[in-house]
Amino acid sequence: MKKATARRLWLPLLLILFGVWVREPLRWQERPFHVDEALYATFARQISHENDPLLIGSPVDKPPLTFYLTAFSFKLFTEPSAWAARIPNFLASILSLAVLWVLASHLYRDRAVAALATLFLALSPSDAALAGTAFTDPQASWLVLLACLAAAKHRWGWAGLCAGLAFACKQSAAQFWPLIVVVGSVEIRQVLSLPHALLRFTLPLLIVVGLIFMWGAARGSDASDWWALGAANNAPDRLIRSDEVAPRLAAWLRFTAENTGSPIGLIGLGGIGSAALAARLVRTPRRRSTTVDVLLATYILGYLLIYWLVAFNVYNRYLHTLVPLIGLLIARGMVGLARLLPAEHRSRTLLLLAGALIVVIGPTALSAREGDTPLRDEYEPYTGIADVATYLNTLPPGTIVYDHWLGWQLGWYTGQHRPRDMWLRLTYYPTPEALAADARRQSDLQPRYFVAPDWVWTGPWLVALNEAGFAPQPDAQFGHFTVYRLTPP
Repeated sequence: MKKATARRLWLPLLLILFGVWVREPLRWQERPFHVDEALYATFARQISHENDPLLIGSPVDKPPLTFYLTAFSFKLFTEPSAWAARIPNFLASILSLAVLWVLASHLYRDRAVAALATLFLALSPSDAALAGTAFTDPQASWLVLLACLAAAKHRWGWAGLCAGLAFACKQSAAQFWPLIVVVGSVEIRQVLSLPHALLRFTLPLLIVVGLIFMWGAARGSDASDWWALGAANNAPDRLIRSDEVAPRLAAWLRFTAENTGSPIGLIGLGGIGSAALAARLVRTPRRRSTTVDVLLATYILGYLLIYWLVAFNVYNRYLHTLVPLIGLLIARGMVGLARLLPAEHRSRTLLLLAGALIVVIGPTALSAREGDTPLRDEYEPYTGIADVATYLNTLPPGTIVYDHWLGWQLGWYTGQHRPRDMWLRLTYYPTPEALAADARRQSDLQPRYFVAPDWVWTGPWLVALNEAGFAPQPDAQFGHFTVYRLTPP
């Protein structure tokens, strides 16, 4: 029995270890935080090291579970560092590989489908990239997968709990609640059993969601409403315009292709999956596994259609939870292709198809391992921000630093190694005129500073400061940033 168990486990363990190998270097790479990462890591630091567990004075627009998990990581490793902020996502990404194997095995009763789907996710450049970040998506995606697995096994209470916890990581996880229910309903044969299952699913879900809103209420009326702020920052209020149709379609297709190695990979792997699905609809339309395929394909296409035609923000990470679902359909297509051949050739063909998957996606996965990820362009503009903060931290306590573009990153980096009694006065202004008007009113005669990136037009800001008598002069240059010294008139 033990030998049989070992034989069953060696392949998923090998695939998970391969996923670890792809993702591990990204956790340690030194690169600047993205704007949102800096904000989320700052929230976690406030919880773990700044005695602000409810984030009273912070503009929170997400539910707090990921912030508390990152804060726990900071406590566990004794410092609020960038690498510690990435650990929860790294673990969530690895756990997603294990959950996907079990989910695929349960839905399709086929180790070949489970192996190819898990290999696809292990190779995914986007998943590997997000595993090395402090974004909220990998943890939410892992919990959505776990909820799907629990529902598929008719553990409806656990499914509701996991769905609620996914919402507690990121409110957009609610988009996947219908999918979780549908995946769990495939095998329910008695109509009367469905209401009972939905009740068992809904109760723990509502309890977790209720606790999140109670957390928001506990922050007090003076704190920002996380739900309202999240809606204001992220919820679309219109359909797209005619001039946005082609650019948005191209962007979402590019993001999808980034998970299949290239546009050619998307066409090839997507074509195999689509052709195999069409064949199953003709040959075995009533089979349970075909029903699962149709549900997954319908959900993926519907999700992409909505994100294309409704004016959501266009970010690669918004597709993150779809990646394992796409992997399932591609794996089903590849296995279906192999089974068109005589039985004696199937094992060899499946090995060849696994090799083809590695050839198609492997180069971009290796590039991601070295830091050349689909998120690279989002990080590059912030090269030098840590050096800017190090320089600002040498200035006297109470020094005024004016800012318009970099508040969250400067807040994170200047707060890293500067004692609490050596604070800087980081001050945001919405317009050049507001900055100049308020700068004149300040009575502080000490030099002040203004940080400007080279990827924006700073002319109006420098002109306004000059007209106010501050004569801005470049004082230091780091990467894409210039620190201007302002001498009060």
